[in-house]
Amino acid sequence: MKKKIVLTVLFLAGLLLSLVPEFIMYDVLKENYYDKVKACTEKVQGQVVRVEARTFTKTESYSDGTSSERTVTEYRPVFRFEYGGTSYEAEGKMTSNDKDAHVEGEKLELLVAEDDPEFVIEADKKWLYTAMFFMPLAFTAVYLAVVGIVVLAVRGAKRRANG
Repeated sequence: MKKKIVLTVLFLAGLLLSLVPEFIMYDVLKENYYDKVKACTEKVQGQVVRVEARTFTKTESYSDGTSSERTVTEYRPVFRFEYGGTSYEAEGKMTSNDKDAHVEGEKLELLVAEDDPEFVIEADKKWLYTAMFFMPLAFTAVYLAVVGIVVLAVRGAKRRANG
């Protein structure tokens, strides 16, 4: 009986730890980003007026104490569109490492937040903006899958030993 209590406590502790990335990401981004994405409901036609490049150095650290640096360039589209009789120019919210992901002059459907028209997202990618909030749940899914496999393996071994 004591063994079951210990295993239950360990399981629950692991489950809570696996949810930590989700809580952190949701808490950090919710007010600044998630609510704004949710508010993007007004469809407008937009055009890419330029693609801005941002280059920076990314450092990767390894478990053996070493690290390496590499140069990364991200590309972000800038859209021009009209909403409520006013012309706006706004940066896209997603970046790409593909400089040809958007090209100047490209026309596309955008979603605008009524209360903040300069916050604009690409209509065909709204699912991506929302999905990124749930990606950390993959940690929980992997944890539950591993625990399930271990439990099934232990039960199978016990049955074979008793059986």
